[in-house]
Amino acid sequence: RMMRIDRQLDFSEGDITIEKCLVQPVSVGAGTPLTGGNLYIIDSEIDGSLILNDDDIAFSMGYSGNGAVIRCYIHDTGSGIALGQSDSEVIADGNYVHRLRAGFNSGGASHTDGFTLRYYTGPCAKILNNRFDCSSGHDTGALFLQPTYGLIKNIHIEGNLLEGGGYTLMLEARGYGYGSLLEVVNNRFNPSGFGVGYVDGGSGWDIWENNYMYDPSEDDCRGEIVAAPEPF
Repeated sequence: RMMRIDRQLDFSEGDITIEKCLVQPVSVGAGTPLTGGNLYIIDSEIDGSLILNDDDIAFSMGYSGNGAVIRCYIHDTGSGIALGQSDSEVIADGNYVHRLRAGFNSGGASHTDGFTLRYYTGPCAKILNNRFDCSSGHDTGALFLQPTYGLIKNIHIEGNLLEGGGYTLMLEARGYGYGSLLEVVNNRFNPSGFGVGYVDGGSGWDIWENNYMYDPSEDDCRGEIVAAPEPF
């Protein structure tokens, strides 16, 4: 049985692990995550459905932190998961993110992301075996690496199903840029927006192997092979 928590969780002051919890706040601070900080959350559900106003939830992540989010179901939030800078390994593994919600506030329209990372230079950020469905109608993309707050490097992306609107997998150099090692291995793409992805500046992905369009009628859902996007 899951324990229900009816408020936001902020563990920025210490390393905390929670398991088998339903995090279901009834209100949210503008632009603040439902769960965040130095938090390891496992086998849990993060649910924004009780926050009825899209404009309240649209700018809030389900999880934003520098720990790990593992086998969690995240839905009805503005965006899904944001991993951040840490001196340690950070992990998103086996999560399902969908039913993201767009909205407006005084800063303009929100953009939804299934997963985003905006600064990381630690030993490795592992993004593994997730399903990120970004289909709010106002989408950036299912998985977006954007160096807004610092350099991005040492990222391993493997075994994910990436789908929805916008560009499904995005890598930008604008801002602080990106370094090596950036790896994309054995993922599936099911886009309904602008396409599989783009690389905006820089030299592109260091390793791009065995990535395919999603086709459930084929073995291992391997549809048409996807070539690495060329930087522009």
